[in-house]
Amino acid sequence: MQTACRSWHPIDIVRSLESAAPAPLQRVSVLDLCTSTNDYLLSRRPPIKDKFNLCVAAAQSAGRGRHGKTWCSNHRGVYLSVSWRVVSNLTNGGWLLLMTAVRLAESLRVLGISDISIKWPNDLYYKDAKLAGMLIEQRNKTAVMGLGLNIATPPATAPEAKTSWVGLEQTGIAVPRYSELIALVATAALAVGEQIDFDEGKRRFSEFDMLYNRSVEINKQGKKISAVAQGIDRQARLLVDNEGQIDAYGYGEISVHNDGITDRCRQQPL
Repeated sequence: MQTACRSWHPIDIVRSLESAAPAPLQRVSVLDLCTSTNDYLLSRRPPIKDKFNLCVAAAQSAGRGRHGKTWCSNHRGVYLSVSWRVVSNLTNGGWLLLMTAVRLAESLRVLGISDISIKWPNDLYYKDAKLAGMLIEQRNKTAVMGLGLNIATPPATAPEAKTSWVGLEQTGIAVPRYSELIALVATAALAVGEQIDFDEGKRRFSEFDMLYNRSVEINKQGKKISAVAQGIDRQARLLVDNEGQIDAYGYGEISVHNDGITDRCRQQPL
């Protein structure tokens, strides 16, 4: 296994988190290795009301994304999760996931990454390669948001190197210290309780929407549907134009057709 990070200093990480956290932390766990930071927090008692638990790991042996896909977590990257207490099933998980992606994209743009976009519902892309991803889960009274941000790409000999991944080191920015990156990612996740109305959230998301007015293919339970992406609705579902009919999808595997942008105006209405 390649070293996950060259500057893994738990004390510095905890200090950065405590000074930058926008929400009160009950417990911070800094691990050298775990199966996944989501699993680690889901296996423990939820924090008390209005507080969060946070777990960050140098590497994960079984990191994952949506639909059970593997998230490579043994090269240099930021891998963390936050958990909070819920009293019932999450009904706005899609919205929370999308707004977390927006906050992280905004923070990375401040660092100087201009060509960044969000592929609905949970992936951040730099140009045409995946830079970050996130996953929201719930078990009983514990809700967890996990985030992964690539710093470096996998080595050329790794199987995952065949996929279109990119790290911060390939974006041309001066990459911050590792503890600062962890604080940046954690800040995006810990603001999950922030109240954002639909109009504001839609406006902020539209600045990064990778799919808008592009020909996409939706794979939903083995059924493939070709349509044109048209933004999101109030439940953060993907809206698509299917031969003049607007449909909404809350889940599904999304791929972009090679023909890319349609002949329609690329500007998304706010």
